Amino acid sequence: TPGDVLAFLSFAGAYQSWEDFKRMSPDELEDIYQALDEVESEIGIHLEQDILSWMTGELAFALLLPDGASLGFEELHANLYVEFDDRANAISKMEKITSALDLEEIDAANGLHIYEGPDGFSPGYTVLGDYIVIGTTRTALEQAIAAEEGEVPSLSDDSTFNRSIKTAGNNPDFMIYANIQRIVDATLDTLDETDLQDYRDSVSPFVAPLKAFLFWISVQEDISTFSAEVTIE
Repeated sequence: TPGDVLAFLSFAGAYQSWEDFKRMSPDELEDIYQALDEVESEIGIHLEQDILSWMTGELAFALLLPDGASLGFEELHANLYVEFDDRANAISKMEKITSALDLEEIDAANGLHIYEGPDGFSPGYTVLGDYIVIGTTRTALEQAIAAEEGEVPSLSDDSTFNRSIKTAGNNPDFMIYANIQRIVDATLDTLDETDLQDYRDSVSPFVAPLKAFLFWISVQEDISTFSAEVTIE
């Protein structure tokens, strides 16, 4: 749900960015390709051919804090959204990656592929429309599915987020959105009474009115525009 999203980052095209880099930095490619070949010989995955080649659209990252979860790295809930043009190719590459990483699949029901991970994590992926969604936990992936199927509101349904996006215009090349209010509330839940009182006395008057932050970049030919917006209650 929108209230569960702490931060959202999006940029247009990992593959296109890689192609742009190759055009702008040809002298560096020999060393890079040598490093890629070494990685492929070790784990069987080639960054360009097996990962970047099918990432032909938007690449987005959502950091979540579902109800009942705590703010911290002990159980980090996050989803990476990777847009593709060729569904069969994208799924094939994901299967190759998970096989090369020797991940043990513990659940493949209802379109989810969940793997055994370290304590607190059950990483996996699913396919939603034209995106492969890679999640750090089952909870994160289930949230993505519920939002896609309309069972819960998505971030695009949030009025604050929508106002900010309209300000940014259509399809910025890069953007990062932060739900300041939710981040502050989650941080306050971790403080003891002494720290809470210090916050109320010194910080709250400046932070409490802040609701959200959006930063974006738009690139048109040789001109890049950098903009930012802060939403205040």
